[in-house]
Amino acid sequence: MADWLKHLLVTSTFVGVGATAHAQTAVAPGLVEFNDNGAWSWFEDERAVIDAAAGKLLVSSVADGSGPGGAQRNGDVDMVSYDLNSGAVERFVLNHGLQDDDHNSAALYRRSDGRYVAMYGGHLTDNLSRWRVSDQAGQIDSWSSEATFNNGAAMTYSNLHYLPADSQGAGRLYNFVRSVNFDPNILVSDDEGLTWSYGGKLLSEGGSGDRPYVSYASDGNRIHLITTQRHPRNWDNSVFHGYIEDGVLYNSAGAVVDADLLDASAAAPSSLTSVFQTGQSFGGTTMRRGWTVDVAIDAGSPVAVFQARAEDDDRDHRFFYARWDQNEWVVNQMAYAGEHLYAAENDYTGLVAIDPAKPGTVYLSSDVHPGTQARLFGADGEQHYELFRGDTTDNGVTWRWTPLTFNSTEDNVRPIAPQWDAENSAVLWMRGDYNTYQDYNTKVVGLINPEATVKEGGLKVDFGLNGQQTQSGFLEFSRPESTTGPLSAAFDSPLSGSAGGQVEVALSSGQFRDRGDGASGPLADIADDFVFGDSAIDLTLGSLAEGDYQLVLYSHDQDFAQPAFAIGLGGRGLGQIATTTGADQPLGIASSRVTFRSDGAGPVTLSLTSTDGGPVVLNGFELLASSGYDYPPPVDLNGDGQLDFDDYLQLTQELHTLVLDGQPAAADLNGDQRIDFVDFSLFQTAYNNWNGPGALAADTARAAPEPSAAWLTAVTTIGAGAFRATRHRCRFAHRQAIRRQFFLIPTRPASGRW
Repeated sequence: MADWLKHLLVTSTFVGVGATAHAQTAVAPGLVEFNDNGAWSWFEDERAVIDAAAGKLLVSSVADGSGPGGAQRNGDVDMVSYDLNSGAVERFVLNHGLQDDDHNSAALYRRSDGRYVAMYGGHLTDNLSRWRVSDQAGQIDSWSSEATFNNGAAMTYSNLHYLPADSQGAGRLYNFVRSVNFDPNILVSDDEGLTWSYGGKLLSEGGSGDRPYVSYASDGNRIHLITTQRHPRNWDNSVFHGYIEDGVLYNSAGAVVDADLLDASAAAPSSLTSVFQTGQSFGGTTMRRGWTVDVAIDAGSPVAVFQARAEDDDRDHRFFYARWDQNEWVVNQMAYAGEHLYAAENDYTGLVAIDPAKPGTVYLSSDVHPGTQARLFGADGEQHYELFRGDTTDNGVTWRWTPLTFNSTEDNVRPIAPQWDAENSAVLWMRGDYNTYQDYNTKVVGLINPEATVKEGGLKVDFGLNGQQTQSGFLEFSRPESTTGPLSAAFDSPLSGSAGGQVEVALSSGQFRDRGDGASGPLADIADDFVFGDSAIDLTLGSLAEGDYQLVLYSHDQDFAQPAFAIGLGGRGLGQIATTTGADQPLGIASSRVTFRSDGAGPVTLSLTSTDGGPVVLNGFELLASSGYDYPPPVDLNGDGQLDFDDYLQLTQELHTLVLDGQPAAADLNGDQRIDFVDFSLFQTAYNNWNGPGALAADTARAAPEPSAAWLTAVTTIGAGAFRATRHRCRFAHRQAIRRQFFLIPTRPASGRW
């Protein structure tokens, strides 16, 4: 068992007066699991569509053997239908076992008769574009047999877009597919996807394998596209824009680039209008190796998001928001994008989705805060990708970021936002472990009309030595270097519940240090100075009004490596933060966002405790009022969103179940590939913490007696031998089990909702 997990287990006691500790992982309300095993790349669209007439949301993804179902589902190309009224989820396998590769998810199109077209193919496995058409409007339970088109070259990616005025008003469905010469080629259908023929080549860099990367969007009048020249690992890319109308390719200003798309010739990407030229400087930082992310259309004008490396550093990607103003592309740096998902693809980021109906709203995934570049540490002490909603009211110059997930123990990546309408929106993403495009254990999850609120104007405090350069927007908490012992200060804040309008901030102990002014980044002045304790600091917040709060802690020592520390409330573990050092400077200061509820009656004291007995470094914090978040139970064996007696019954059944290849066992709480007394003990602790002291004993007494001590001993003995079967790709098991938060659950309020 990991040291940090042991620490949290031994500190797991009930919270005292003044506050309630929430469970760690937080998400905006209404999280939907569409598929328990699925992923996608971002160069096939539309991956998700809203069928408003049928009241359905459709999404395609590809399963992997590392996830639920194991080898039996490896490489399945799935289609899921979600009923927007009832919440019912239906899954249909379009192709069983095609290839465990996220490039193979289907592009979807709703025909004028209400039936669906799904088009997909293997990633360089053969030359075939594959498609199926649903038999009935609004239904996915029955499809035509799979048909194929031979591209004459290995293919990948499918992109379906329909222009009803094309082909002299008869309408034309386009499929943009990477095939001949690794270029984007065009397949066309004159019967809305029933049959296909080769159309021509869209773009080409000329050389074999140069492969422009193209993103597409359509409003029914034109198909807009943004493209690079090549893959960013092979080329220092710029980004270009053009559009297609009636078989002709135009640049942004409407000049013809290719008068006949449906022939063998193709224009170079650079013949289109430049959106971004590599080497451009933004805020004094030179950006390199652009890559396309998403494109949308706002009242006929294109809006695009792309990414690039800051100073060609693959640890520091940035997202950019670009708008065509009818004369030129106006580009603003939108957000910090963090590092890469894995080293072999060092330009894979968490990505961004533009809301097509509201292009001033985006959904963004990053392992750093998009506005501050602070590294995002979850409850397990690991850096994770979180999902944010971004909103701009000035065409992308400034952004407000609201976390839709935080303090996670798994990654949240690759959001997509299907076209809906001005009153509704949806965002879907991949949640779990993403190791490579052929090795992942991710769920497809999403939110319908996501709502979560973090209020502006809370309390921001910067700790430091007297004379420090205080971070802009923060209040100063400074003392001389020789200061020791308890320290306190009062600050004006709208979060106060007292007549004086102040919140009291107190430290149990601490010494103050100034590391000069060598830090860089948006929170440089926070990073330069700090308070530290030898092995622990208690942070007390007094006179808070009743309500829910988010607390963001910052930790960085520019000169020395420092240990991680755990964040607790009344003995309950809330999370962890791994202090960054000067060597990590381009990655940003470390942060942890935790949440609690104040009862308004007493102070809230958080304990910051070193994981190895070393110093605890605290540079500052932000305290924010929030509402509208869900805190799911840490153990939910039957997936019904509750931790109740039904979960106990499932546990007792799984105590006699081997953890076999491809058969996930939710009750294997400690991830040791056996279900035994340890798992029962962990479940018992979680159950009682969630439902109240002695809840499991009381519930079992009403239904059936708890297992006897002799029986539990027998289970433990059996577990040493018979339950040592190995889970498929068991390297994931320990990692996943650690992330289950069975040891950190607070008492549930009487209302049943936080």
